Amino acid sequence: MEYINIFLHYSSEWNENHEYKNFKKTRILVPLECTFNTLVEEIYSELELNQKIMDITIQYQVKYSELPINIRTNKSLVFYLKLKRKDKDFTCFSLCIDFSTVTASSVSSNLHQELHLEKPATSTSSDMLQLQLYERNNTTIIDPPRLPTVEDIAYEVSHNVHKVDNVIMES
Repeated sequence: MEYINIFLHYSSEWNENHEYKNFKKTRILVPLECTFNTLVEEIYSELELNQKIMDITIQYQVKYSELPINIRTNKSLVFYLKLKRKDKDFTCFSLCIDFSTVTASSVSSNLHQELHLEKPATSTSSDMLQLQLYERNNTTIIDPPRLPTVEDIAYEVSHNVHKVDNVIMES
């Protein structure tokens, strides 16, 4: 499997000249056959972000001071990876990652995140910082729907079996 180096620029904002200035920098290594969901998971993992608290926007620039291009789908990611692969300068086309607090509207607009399995909750310093940012903004967070656990299913089955037994005994 072939991999590609991608630099991530984050903790900044675009200015009026379409420049992403004063950013922090890190890197990830992703397979060339990477899906959009895999890329998103890699970014959340590398930046130690909690998907329930923070949304990300993924962008890059083809030329300096031009409008950034969003990566939102598998098609847009494939285009980006092919573009990146052709350029021999591995620092070109860095991804610029913007953060925003999860809101009801962003949960409904990010359907690609609805079917992921929940990961065990671990508290990191970045989670605490994100939670403080949330509390400061007083924005409502809505948890994405979760799949039932094995315990939930077992309870429902056993509960329904008792109902059936009671009906049979009564007749």
